[in-house]
Amino acid sequence: MLLTSTSLRDLARRPKEIIAEVKKSKKAKVVMSKSGPQAVIVSLEDYQQLERAKAKQGSLEILKLALSNKRNLKSLPADLRQRANEILYSK
Repeated sequence: MLLTSTSLRDLARRPKEIIAEVKKSKKAKVVMSKSGPQAVIVSLEDYQQLERAKAKQGSLEILKLALSNKRNLKSLPADLRQRANEILYSK
């Protein structure tokens, strides 16, 4: 993902143009202030790709955790779901 930058002041003055530029160029814009970078504007397509990548990474981490605890998982009772339902829903 290529980055360009814009100032907060420029963003306040011409928000539509800056957003259109990001959409058209597919280049993210870093919003800068005097104290440094504050935010990034990305196209909706790029944002959706980032979200999908983040979701995949989360799933991968869950699988890694399950694999690393495989021994513990094997020692769980076979009727765990039934026992859980009895505890949760029996009254």
